[in-house]
Amino acid sequence: MSDITKLTDSKAKDICSVGSGHGFNKYKGQKAEAARRKVLNAVEAKERCNAINVTLKADKVSCKLDIKGESLTLRFSAALRDATDKPTHEGGNTKQWNVGCGLYADDEGFSKGEFYCRQISQQMRLRLFTWEWFDKEIKGISETPKQIEKPKTIGDLIEEFKNHYLSEGRKNKHPESNWKNTYLHYYKPFNFSEFLSEKELTKAIESTEPNTASRYWAYYAIQKFLDFHQLLDAYRVLLKRYKKSIDYKHKELDIRSDDEYEQFILSLAPTKRIHNRFTKVICEWRWTFGMLLTYGLRPHEALNILNLYEPYKYEGKVFKALNDPTNDTNIIVTDGKTGMRTAMPLSPEGKDWVALFELKTPMPRQMECGNPLHVAKAFGQFLRRRGFTFKSYSLRHRWNHRARERGIDTSTAALSMGHSEMMNSTTYKRQMGGNTKAKIIEKALEKLEQRETEKETIETLRLENELLRTQNNLLEARNRELERRLAVLVEDIE
Repeated sequence: MSDITKLTDSKAKDICSVGSGHGFNKYKGQKAEAARRKVLNAVEAKERCNAINVTLKADKVSCKLDIKGESLTLRFSAALRDATDKPTHEGGNTKQWNVGCGLYADDEGFSKGEFYCRQISQQMRLRLFTWEWFDKEIKGISETPKQIEKPKTIGDLIEEFKNHYLSEGRKNKHPESNWKNTYLHYYKPFNFSEFLSEKELTKAIESTEPNTASRYWAYYAIQKFLDFHQLLDAYRVLLKRYKKSIDYKHKELDIRSDDEYEQFILSLAPTKRIHNRFTKVICEWRWTFGMLLTYGLRPHEALNILNLYEPYKYEGKVFKALNDPTNDTNIIVTDGKTGMRTAMPLSPEGKDWVALFELKTPMPRQMECGNPLHVAKAFGQFLRRRGFTFKSYSLRHRWNHRARERGIDTSTAALSMGHSEMMNSTTYKRQMGGNTKAKIIEKALEKLEQRETEKETIETLRLENELLRTQNNLLEARNRELERRLAVLVEDIE
């Protein structure tokens, strides 16, 4: 019989307490903690665990929750910890893990457990998972509850992206409205209280019709959002699936001739009053549309001209007031969507729209210059109420076409219009009608013919010059011969 069996029960208990007292006390503490937390019974815990796993599976989360006694475990596939671990499949390098995370099967434990599953799955998608990260962020979090970071919802992620977007230095003078119209508008289908998932992204993209401008901009906004949060790789397959659906055919813009626009502006009776919150007198509309047509402005830029009544200094140069009678160039300084710039007037050949539309005598501005979209909407309402089907933006396009017809180079036209030379050669060129293209070709042919004529004239003048030089040389030789004869004759006489 061993020595231990000879001892009394009390003595044996003393020996056990000396050898493993720490573990025994820890076990007692865990039981007490479980009782305090009101752990769910086995049936309730299993139902709760299954419900969470169904949600995780729908969101394509690779980590699942499991129950072991009164505690929760995390079940996922990951790399081996060390050489002593055996892979799940022979020859592989991963193992199916079911590890504890220090959580009980109570309400708080299930909430944190779901959060841990999503964290682990996200690290897996981004290929950032390491056991060092797991020990620190998962096990470390469970040991020190104060370090627990609240999981970020879609609303939280969008708010971070918004703050980043607005904090950037941009030329856009209305970043708030641009954020709402370019980004937030396409994030509305999201459930802001949910966590980001393929299901939510799919819902946002499919809220738009395929092969439309809306689908293109929704895709663009979501792509930028994912790029900011470094999640493009995680959802690359999803984005690729919808890539073909963002192509769309641009709508043809109704662009009229210069004569039609001119008649439209002249038809605006200066005495007729209308009821609109942006204007009191129709004469102001006439002047404003005249500015759009003559200078190629955006609607809100016509309401924000800086040298209208007084000179304005821009980039070291002082530009005279537009209403100054001594101002012969009539160049304006405006401030709008793409920042400050100068713009030049451009009328058809043989006409002076600045004088015809009385642009040097502007009406006192009563129209509000706020959100550019609101201003454009007011212009559109004005046209529709009077039965005009073209849009105010078509006057700007017409300026671009007129510049090409007049032979103005694209870089100069782009500077005056306040956009890139590439846009001048793509977006605006795409809206050109057959007549405009024909005029541009005719202008190019005229220039070519003019150059050919100039070349012929130069060649004719060169030949004439050569002939005159030859004749001059002959005359000089004849003159020298006469001088020689004269000298001989004088010598004979003497």
